[in-house]
Amino acid sequence: MGKMARGVVVAMAVWAIAAHGAAWAAVPSQQADATGMVDDAAWSVTVAAGNVWVGGEFDRSLESSGGSASTAPGIAAFSLASGAPVSLRLPALGSGPIVYDGSLGANGVLYLAGRFTYHFGGSSRRNLVGIDPSSGAIVRGFSTPALFSVLAMGDRVYAGGSKLEAYRNDGGKDSGFRSVTSSVDPSLRSHNTPNQFRDLVAHDGDLIAIGKFDYINGDPQKVAVRIDAASGQPKAWRIGGIDQQSGAFGLAGQVAGDRLYIAAGGSDFTAAYRVGDGGEIWKTDTSGSSQTLSLFDSTTLIVGGHFQWVAHSSGQQCGSNQNPNRNCLDQPRLAAMNASNGDAITTWRPQICCAYAGVWSVVVAGGSLHVAGDFTKAGGRNQRHYARFS
Repeated sequence: MGKMARGVVVAMAVWAIAAHGAAWAAVPSQQADATGMVDDAAWSVTVAAGNVWVGGEFDRSLESSGGSASTAPGIAAFSLASGAPVSLRLPALGSGPIVYDGSLGANGVLYLAGRFTYHFGGSSRRNLVGIDPSSGAIVRGFSTPALFSVLAMGDRVYAGGSKLEAYRNDGGKDSGFRSVTSSVDPSLRSHNTPNQFRDLVAHDGDLIAIGKFDYINGDPQKVAVRIDAASGQPKAWRIGGIDQQSGAFGLAGQVAGDRLYIAAGGSDFTAAYRVGDGGEIWKTDTSGSSQTLSLFDSTTLIVGGHFQWVAHSSGQQCGSNQNPNRNCLDQPRLAAMNASNGDAITTWRPQICCAYAGVWSVVVAGGSLHVAGDFTKAGGRNQRHYARFS
């Protein structure tokens, strides 16, 4: 979650040998930088106007020492260069706001989605807002249902909650885009799974919506659905290796060239697919949900989530966090994989710890890996809920 230009970062400083292969793979430092942080769970990272925008359900940003920096309900800004909290006029998002996702539009507006309220243009608005990332001022107003994902593409802003809808830049709903409805089969999982569109990515003029659903517009569909961005019409496209009785659901995705990488829960895995026809290339099991992912460079995929154990390679099963296969790699909440085959890279051990929940967002920008979630230590530092690995 948290969209910037999710392109491949090619030049990185620290190198390590990839596990189960002769190729070399770039990885970040294992030591987290001394940066600002936030005082409660963070859900998204988006880079805009030279700043790192962290969204979540926190109240304050913190200095690298742990001291309070400023009041920041739901959204905080840190310098991309230094990592220090930035003094900006942060948008007022009401009482107890949660920002789940962000997307930078081609018009320079940063769109934030979640559960919050605000005022703009003399009216009360909710759940989707556009801000100027250079000042923090609100410049676009919307009123939508509760949201988990947002993607600004062209002259539309796509917003995902239990439905996927499109809005014009002026805040009005796009009448030419038919709402896409998700639903779940409650018999497939042992716990309640709310229907949600959790991430949105673009490919070749289409949207690929990733989420918790078993049906789209009443038709069987799992993990991801490809949608005509103009009309909202789902396409006859499915990812491979997932039958309709699977408990799998999608949580995040990234398109790079001809590949679609997906982080999944339910049956818990990270996988790569051919974006054209959805065919499976590789799938790597994790003992808890893979919540987020980002390419660090063309050889290395960084994966964050709720897991404790990661398969060394495709085919190995890791069980659950409560009952794991201890032959898997003990690599809690943040791991690196070989992007070509999904093999775990065993030499990078950043040690995210001390809260059970995990990592909810990873983004590569400015030569560094930016990590957000529910944790209190990262790479040997007391780093709360946001960390940067150079």
